[in-house]
Amino acid sequence: MSRSFFVLATAASLLLGFGVDHRASLRADLHANTIRATLDLPAGFPIRIEADQGQLPREIDWVQHFTGERDERWATVAVQPDPLEPKTFGWIRLPFDLHHDEWVSWWIADPSVNAPPTPMLAVKPDGGDLVVHYGEQELLRYAVVERASDELEKDYLTRSGYFHPVRTLAGDMVTDDFSPDHPHQHGIFFAWTESRYGETKTEFWNQHLRRGAIRHSGLGPSGGGSVLAGFETKQVYRLPETDEPILEETWQARCFVVDADTWLLDLTVKQTALTDQPLAIQRYHYGGLGLRGARDWRKDLATFFTSDGNGRITGNGTRPVWSALSGPAGGRRPTLAVLDHSKNFRYPQPVRLHPDMPYFAIAPMAEGPFEVSQEKPFVARYGIVVASDAISAERLDALQRAFAADASVGADTDPQMMLLRRSRR
Repeated sequence: MSRSFFVLATAASLLLGFGVDHRASLRADLHANTIRATLDLPAGFPIRIEADQGQLPREIDWVQHFTGERDERWATVAVQPDPLEPKTFGWIRLPFDLHHDEWVSWWIADPSVNAPPTPMLAVKPDGGDLVVHYGEQELLRYAVVERASDELEKDYLTRSGYFHPVRTLAGDMVTDDFSPDHPHQHGIFFAWTESRYGETKTEFWNQHLRRGAIRHSGLGPSGGGSVLAGFETKQVYRLPETDEPILEETWQARCFVVDADTWLLDLTVKQTALTDQPLAIQRYHYGGLGLRGARDWRKDLATFFTSDGNGRITGNGTRPVWSALSGPAGGRRPTLAVLDHSKNFRYPQPVRLHPDMPYFAIAPMAEGPFEVSQEKPFVARYGIVVASDAISAERLDALQRAFAADASVGADTDPQMMLLRRSRR
């Protein structure tokens, strides 16, 4: 094996909302050829490697050294170029927990060494959907072709450009579509409520108002592998009556398996006005990213909980860094949670937790109006956690901290010269 050398990258602290000083979660040490964790990182959590595809090592051998008493654990892990930006960066997943002040050494594996076989993440078209699989298990479907309700014959309720069904690694469905009480809520979706385009009042969430529509408009790059599956989609917001396109929305979706019970959907949403006229988003208590839980998760069976320790009623309208919804399925308590990202507009964004139905929304407009224009696009990134069973608040805290930290490993022009730095995407 050829040892890789490290240069010191002391990442400057980044001041984020509420005066919290978030520092890089990993740091290289020039003299010890090691990496020191300055923030806890859970096993299986993805880390970016910022390098051209030709510079990415195929595999990395890891050995771990704890602070004080030495404890070595070997693991060979695969490195995968990003499916959406393969010439820019790739991904690895930590094979073990890293805690604050623990040290890690790594080596580039000999080409003859192969990583242990793992199920592959794949993305492929299936009829009118784009589908992500982990081995034989389907994880989610994205609606490319407009779907209609089997029970409600109303054209204005047709919709494309959203995720449903979303399933756990155990196969349980955690989303619903065209629910009888609110048929305009579609799995995991994005839409604005009260808004205005010039003199035209628009509303893209409540489809029965017929004041706007959202439709899938195109697919970008996609691909899978041993670390992640990713794909890019485009949706267009259209005016009522004229059907004029006024806003383009791009989704970048990356799916990672974190552990045997949990997978993560890393979703970036970017919206840009298609004309010189901005879309003015009005203050409203819900809208934005919506998640509709499984149909069986009735009020008396579903549970909401947030990073602030609040529940369904006390958490509504608050600004937690994560929110979660769980319900029964096959003797388990599958959980659907959203991790807010520290670089998001109005972080942490307000949440709408419905008092009766299994649905919640991440709603930045609840803090006040804003505009989406060509000069000022709206960009947000969310980590959507799908757990096969009950997941603790402590586990979600750890996942959110790792998600918000954006730890990455950067490569210099020499593939053997590696450094650790915080991502500034």
